[in-house]
Amino acid sequence: LEEFGNVISQYYKGDYSHVWLSESEIHHANVAMQDSVDELIAGGGEEYWKERVRNFDLSSAIPFECAREVQVDVQAVNFTLAKAEWDSLKQRSSLRRISPFFVFSQVWGSLIAICSGVESFGLGYPVAIKEGRSISLGSNVNSAVLPIDISQERSFKELYNENVASFGKTYQKGKRRYNELTTLFLAKASGIRNVEIAISQAVRRDIGLSIEHCEVQEMEDVHADIGSAKMIVEYMESETHFDFAIRFRSSLID
Repeated sequence: LEEFGNVISQYYKGDYSHVWLSESEIHHANVAMQDSVDELIAGGGEEYWKERVRNFDLSSAIPFECAREVQVDVQAVNFTLAKAEWDSLKQRSSLRRISPFFVFSQVWGSLIAICSGVESFGLGYPVAIKEGRSISLGSNVNSAVLPIDISQERSFKELYNENVASFGKTYQKGKRRYNELTTLFLAKASGIRNVEIAISQAVRRDIGLSIEHCEVQEMEDVHADIGSAKMIVEYMESETHFDFAIRFRSSLID
């Protein structure tokens, strides 16, 4: 979104210096992305995901207070976490390999599972495919799934350690990670179809674009990363704190 705003702003200012990729360059980037996907599948990517969710009850959907099918506006609840408090929590924790995304994704997933009474579900999150980074406007970003499983009275530490290990898991050192398997093949292999809950580390979508000589108004449902999900937590890190926004479709909750 930030890249898109900068390009449009330059255009209105008469600055045409943005370098666009040629049709041939885009084609070669797409071929490279497809080759990496084919290599990942050949390396056992689909088999990995079949085994990863083998014990999941995929028939259980996240229950909401009021699950009407009407597509209406997206609402948000905002809050912050001070870096000082985050550092204090890290020092007291027995977890290893602590990072904001690792912790926030597991806490968010566990909270949803506990509050909804669903023992396992797939938490959606974005992953960028390295071979497509040269393509503008984020077209190389893929939707991945983080399995959340709190069955058999598993502790948070057990869930955390298992999922943190899975984030960087590859079929061979220096090769593609399993979570870079594209959404279509991941869904086909795992059987996961509805990713209703998501998390995203991104530029907050309620930060307005500034375009010279233009009045800009955000369209919340378009700019939010919520996409096809019904609820998402977005966060953005600054020098002193983390900004969070829990976004949800207002048709879900009275």
